[in-house]
This record gives sequence, structure tokens and C-alpha cells, in this order.
Amino acid sequence: MRLTSSFTVPSRPPVLQLVKTAAATVVTWLLAALIFPGTLPVFGAIAALLVVAPSVNQSFSKAMERSVGVIIGVIVGSVIGTVLGGDSLIVLLAIVAAIAVGWVVRLTPASAVQIPISAMLVLSVGAVTPNYALDRILETLVGAAVGVVVNIAIVPPVALAPAERAVGDLTAQLAAGLDDLADALQSPVPRRRLDEMLITRGSCRRCSARRRRRSRPARSRCASIHAAPVTAIGCWRSIP
Repeated sequence: MRLTSSFTVPSRPPVLQLVKTAAATVVTWLLAALIFPGTLPVFGAIAALLVVAPSVNQSFSKAMERSVGVIIGVIVGSVIGTVLGGDSLIVLLAIVAAIAVGWVVRLTPASAVQIPISAMLVLSVGAVTPNYALDRILETLVGAAVGVVVNIAIVPPVALAPAERAVGDLTAQLAAGLDDLADALQSPVPRRRLDEMLITRGSCRRCSARRRRRSRPARSRCASIHAAPVTAIGCWRSIP
């Protein structure tokens, strides 16, 4: 395995996805700069950059995850800073407490990681920046909203190609399996041919297992379909 395979992908994302990500980031920066004059809206731009995803549902989920994580983290950091101050040991305590909060409320990893980050920034940067906590929340909400809107407005992505390929493979395998089953039921076939059909079934099941993470419904249907010819062959064998 090449070393680069750990941080590269087989194919580049569509150019349109890059355009939407850049557009969301630029729009967020300009909009947040108007709403919060005198500051660099870095966190809003980061939110927009992370929210634009290959699908609208993913964008909405990422927007919710980041917004919830930032809000909880800002609250945790603000409460600890108000009660205990902003000493370096207090910052470490806030980080540990924020990690624990994410675990207790069972947040997703994307949301949970935002809590300690936001708490740490509130206690460190917020100590010298007035209204930092509120600005961070509002910037994040603006960036998340812009990211979702841009992903919806500029040619909403519809990932049909993978589904079409999966359905095509499934129908081809089904047709081949039914053809073999019809031949086996109409006339006696050599034992070698039956063994080949069983081997083919095993290969298809392994292929389905490899696709498990990408298409669970298709996997379950595929397993049932591949099992049908072998079951029928077993019944045919039992006929005297």
C-alpha cells in the first residue's frame, strides 16, 4: 500500500463542489464583515468551508453539528471563566470538562470536538477580546446558514451515479443467477457446474460485504437474491 493512499482519494471532487465551497466562504466573509465590523470573521468562514458537502442532507447535518458544538463549548467556557477565571490551569480544566460534556450528551464526533475547541478559545482569546463568545456563536451560525443555502441554491447535488451502478450490477447478477437456475432445473447438470454456482454465490456475498458501508439496503437485497438460486438448487438435488 502506498503511503499517499492514507491522505489522498482515488478521484477528485467535481469542480462545481469547489466553486460552491469558495462561494460560500466568500459570501460568509463579506456578510459577517458587515454584521460584525472591525473584526475578521474567520470562524464564520471556517463554518461555511466545512458545511458545504456533497449532498444537501450532509450540509444540513454538518451545520447542525458545528453550531451545536460551538454553542455548548462557548457556554461551558463562559461559565468556567466567570466562576474560576482564565488561568492556564483553568483552561486545561475547561478542556477536560468540555470533552466530558460531549461524551455525556452523546454528541457526534464532529459536534463533540467543537466543544473543547470553543471553550478553549473563549477562555484564551475571549479574555482579551470583548464580546468574543457571542461573536463566535453568531459568526458560526451565519457561516453554517450560508453554506447550506449555497449548497441548495447552486445546482443541488444528486448522487445518482453510484446508485445506478449498484442497481445495474445487482440486476446483472440477478439475471445471471436466474439463467443458471433455469438451466439447472430444466436438465441435469454436472456436479462441477453446481460447484461453480456455489463458488459464484460466495464471491457475490464477499462483494456485498465489501459494499456494506456504501449501500446497506442494496446489500441485504443482494444477499437474499444470491441465496435464492442456491436454495432452489438444493431443492432440485433432493428431487428423486
